[in-house]
Amino acid sequence: MAQGRRVGHDRRSRSLQSKGDKEMAKFTGLRPKNGGIEIRAQVNGKRKSWFLSKPWNPTNCREASRLRSAYLSEIAQGSDHLRGDNPPFIEVAQDYLDYIRKMGLSAKHCSNVKNDINRRWGLYLGGMGIKDIRVRHCRDADTNISWTSAKRQQNCRSVLRQIFDFAIQDELIDDNPAKKLKEVSHQRATIDPFNEKERDAILREIETGARGYFIVAFETGMRTAELLGLDWSAIRGGKAHLNQTLVGGKLMQMKTKTERTVLLSPAAMDALSLDIRPTSGMVFTESHAYYCNAWRAALKAAGVRYRRPYTTRHTRACIGLQRGQTPAWIAKQLGHDLRTFFERYATWMDGQQDEAEMAKWGASTKTGTEWGQKNNDSN
Repeated sequence: MAQGRRVGHDRRSRSLQSKGDKEMAKFTGLRPKNGGIEIRAQVNGKRKSWFLSKPWNPTNCREASRLRSAYLSEIAQGSDHLRGDNPPFIEVAQDYLDYIRKMGLSAKHCSNVKNDINRRWGLYLGGMGIKDIRVRHCRDADTNISWTSAKRQQNCRSVLRQIFDFAIQDELIDDNPAKKLKEVSHQRATIDPFNEKERDAILREIETGARGYFIVAFETGMRTAELLGLDWSAIRGGKAHLNQTLVGGKLMQMKTKTERTVLLSPAAMDALSLDIRPTSGMVFTESHAYYCNAWRAALKAAGVRYRRPYTTRHTRACIGLQRGQTPAWIAKQLGHDLRTFFERYATWMDGQQDEAEMAKWGASTKTGTEWGQKNNDSN
């Protein structure tokens, strides 16, 4: 009998669950996501979405459906977003995301912000009224998130602060609770450039189709996206006038949002075969994966310890410093301000200075063997 009652109970549970699933399937524009409910709507031909931080069940789906209806009603009356006196954090975050998209920030940046909202802060703060969020709420959310690195945590906190700053500008709140989170420090990776012998060995071994790309990379220190986005029309008068990058197959504005002019060395100009170049089109037409594979094979053939292709940029800076080029000039070529340049290369510059100073000391000091020989001779 006990078994029969248990079987009956299981059947009733499955029946109730099935009934609940059918009921939730009736709600338009809702779907479960990240432990909550994503609310979606089509507005003026564009898809908009925001998040309700409540479990996926019939009761919460009905609430989400009411929010969606209210949102569409606001749109019909001429308002471009749902705005109450104390809107949920997730709605303000969505408005912020819409704002930075309209401002023309890169698609990659907007995608990162969206992920930070949906996969991190929205899970813990999403359903809370923007005026009700205190420092302790931000701290608790920050503690509960599993961070992959201190740098990732710092970047994600920056997004949270910007959302609250946006709410302040919208006169929803007076203070930014995220600004009181304790700063996270992370150690910047030590610069590990190739020396000139290693650079030459790599260029000898790299396959012909990729050699021009890496000669230009070593000679100019351009970023990967700048090299891939380099157009023949940008090369004029022995200079490369950089005004676009190629990211994810899409041409985008420069990382620094300003055009940069890079002088081309004789080696770079020779690699580009300027006498037979076309007037327009991409200079380097192979895929990023192709250049990475060619790079990996060349380092292995040359017997050089592996470092990623971006190290060509560090190598350009460090060899330039060794040859006496001024930090200000190199920083301008690389697209850094002087402060960033010194922060990035300070450890390497200190190490070079240490070796130079010790070399001066060693030139006027006898070795231990010489001292020992002298003592033996005196005996």
